[in-house]
Amino acid sequence: MLRARLDFALGRLWLLVGREGAALRRFELAIARLPKWALPLSTAAMYFARRRREGEALVAFRRAREMD
Repeated sequence: MLRARLDFALGRLWLLVGREGAALRRFELAIARLPKWALPLSTAAMYFARRRREGEALVAFRRAREMD
């Protein structure tokens, strides 16, 4: 669980500095380590929505909804 939280935190940090690919990889690692944790996916979905990438946001929101 600690590793999943660390991966999530690093993913958020990567988003802050504009490294989308690195952030999304960290979110996926967090999900792999803690499969029922929807927060990494919902964070990615919000990021996509803010960037007006509605299709990707919708996919991420749906995946997050299925997890919780």
